[in-house]
Amino acid sequence: MLEEATEIIFRHSIRQMRQTFPQAKYFRQSDLIAFIISVPAGERETLADQLEQTFKRLQKQLSHVSPFTITLGIGQYYENIRDISKSYSEARVAINLGYSLQWFDRILIEIAMKLYRLKHYKA
Repeated sequence: MLEEATEIIFRHSIRQMRQTFPQAKYFRQSDLIAFIISVPAGERETLADQLEQTFKRLQKQLSHVSPFTITLGIGQYYENIRDISKSYSEARVAINLGYSLQWFDRILIEIAMKLYRLKHYKA
């Protein structure tokens, strides 16, 4: 049942992310999926809002098809692809912090100076 639920969540996540970010790349690893998003410099200031709207749509869809929730960890945007591991690590730290505090069904955004901005969105 857990594998089936994971597949449903992944399928919906991929669809929603590709709808908002058609060029997004992703990789799957166990119970997580990581997206790589490249955004032109002039559009980066709206990236957080786009991610929030995408997350809200995904939460709403999943509330009808899965008993499980999702947590979205976001690392900083880096210009150079060689720094992708930094962004991934930041997102994982945000998620691990959220899990340790039992914060689920949220967007956890790692920002400058290792501070965390935590937002909670209900479907």
